[in-house]
Amino acid sequence: MRMHIRETIKVYMNKWTGFRACRDLGARLMLKEKMILSFAATSTGIVVLTGVLHYYMTASRILKEAEATTVQMVGNACQDINELFLQTFQVCSAMNDNISMQKLIRRQFRSIKEMYSYDLEGSMEMMVLPSYNRDIFGVYVLGDNGGRYKSNSSSFLVSDPRDTDWYRIIHATGQAQWFPPHENSYVVSTPYTSYVSMGIPFIDKATGRTKGVVLADIDSDKLSGIAARAVSGAGDVFLMDERNRIMNLTAGEGPWKDRDGVEKARRMVEENLSEIPEYGVSHVLKDKGQLVVYQTLNQTDWKIVGVIPKASITRSAEYIKVLMIMLLALAVVISMILSEIVAESVTRPLFTLVKAMEQVCAGNLETSVKTERRDEIGVLYDSFNHMTGEMRNLIDTIYREQEKLRREELKALQAQINPHFLYNTLESIRSEALIAGLTSVADMTEALATFFRYTISKVENLVSVEEELENCRTYFRIQQYRFGSRLSLSIECDPEDREEIYGCRLPKLTMQPILENSIIHGTECKIGTGHLSIHLERSGQRLLIRISDDGVGMDEEVLSRMNDRLGKSGQAFASQGSETRGGIALINVNNRIHLLFGEEYGLHVFSMPGVGTDVEINLPAITNDRDLKNKEALK
Repeated sequence: MRMHIRETIKVYMNKWTGFRACRDLGARLMLKEKMILSFAATSTGIVVLTGVLHYYMTASRILKEAEATTVQMVGNACQDINELFLQTFQVCSAMNDNISMQKLIRRQFRSIKEMYSYDLEGSMEMMVLPSYNRDIFGVYVLGDNGGRYKSNSSSFLVSDPRDTDWYRIIHATGQAQWFPPHENSYVVSTPYTSYVSMGIPFIDKATGRTKGVVLADIDSDKLSGIAARAVSGAGDVFLMDERNRIMNLTAGEGPWKDRDGVEKARRMVEENLSEIPEYGVSHVLKDKGQLVVYQTLNQTDWKIVGVIPKASITRSAEYIKVLMIMLLALAVVISMILSEIVAESVTRPLFTLVKAMEQVCAGNLETSVKTERRDEIGVLYDSFNHMTGEMRNLIDTIYREQEKLRREELKALQAQINPHFLYNTLESIRSEALIAGLTSVADMTEALATFFRYTISKVENLVSVEEELENCRTYFRIQQYRFGSRLSLSIECDPEDREEIYGCRLPKLTMQPILENSIIHGTECKIGTGHLSIHLERSGQRLLIRISDDGVGMDEEVLSRMNDRLGKSGQAFASQGSETRGGIALINVNNRIHLLFGEEYGLHVFSMPGVGTDVEINLPAITNDRDLKNKEALK
């Protein structure tokens, strides 16, 4: 068992190794070589497949035609023999019914001389019998009284037939009997030959008793001629008796060209015989080497058997095999020539394109290929030329963008002078205020400097919530110097989520513009004190920030128009014309959120006249800039 498994594994490994070898060979071959091999293999395979199919179809058709022809010819031969045997039987029956013969068969001879005198008389009387069929060599009436009458004057009787076994068999059975080819021992004729004989009992019409035998001889050569037509010289033919023995149709050796084939055919017939013979029906037997057709004769259980070697039948199909080999060789030559031409027409332009690509890789972007072809190669050339043109345009664009970037960097460096000047000036004011004892002015100046530094100097687009809240506190400090105790601010956050919420990232200046908008449009217009609150909450993967005021609020129409505009794209807002400062602030923040995180995030406003306004900011709870949806917006 283990050895079998090992051998199986070894076979599969060998197959896999062969597959890998073929694959490696294919990888090493050039495109031209692959095309030549594939074209040649395909054309050769088609020719081989077509030739093989045509060969087997032709051979099968020839075998079927030979089978049908052999069946017909064996049937015709069998019919001819049956007719000959029937005529023979009719001749014998006519002799039995002849009145003169009835009288002669009853006569008692007193001497041998008297018997032979009637023998001559009988011969003369029966000279007309051959007119029935010339293939009947002779007809003999042999009486129990010793009378012997013959139809053939060229032969004479040499012995007493009453002493033979066949005479006694016919006399005893009272039925017609057929005897296979034999040499007559009772008749001498010129030349000596073999005969197929038929005998019937001679019945005395007056008494109904058997008084002798009527015997007819058929020359075996006649049967040989009839049987030979069954195979037309392409094979062998023979007769089998009721015991399945082969009967020679000529004296001496049989006429067969292939005695082994004849014997093999005899065994095939014997093995396939049924108990009841089917008269007039041809049976076809096949094996790898020969075609056998046999039919049973009507007058007897003898069978005529035709044997044709399949090699002789399919000999004409062999020409197809030779033609196939010649066509195969021709196809290989033609396919090699055609594949060479086709491969050259494909690979040469590819080599030209490869050289052009090598020049592009070397830095020569002015390289181009020219062609007038309109096939796939022409399309490939056009694509290459288009690619090199696009590369040149792209490089030019990149160069211009780099130049523009350098100019913008220069402007940015120049612009940095002004913030630094502003910071230095504010610091000088703060110092003078401290010297003069104006603490509030110094604090306000410091807060203003811190606010400007966060707003102007910080370059990141995303900042932490903690940084943004610190900027809101700084801005509120500045506003307190204006409003004093009229304005208060509270920041609300769940202590358990505080650290996580403060670490979330959001766009810079997200909450301060809304806080500013709440002061200017909410509490500034309110009589009395105003309270502002910033509420932070995390819900799943979202960060919710709500900035509320208890100011004057807004009516339903203004609120609806505001939320409707917040739901539109930035382009839509650009066409709205001038709005209030507060509207612009909300739209700006909302558009930046859409740009960075998508349309599912943004602002929504809740408000009631005289109650106040809530601005809800919906953001993704991200803690890293890598989680940003639109990373290109940071560039």
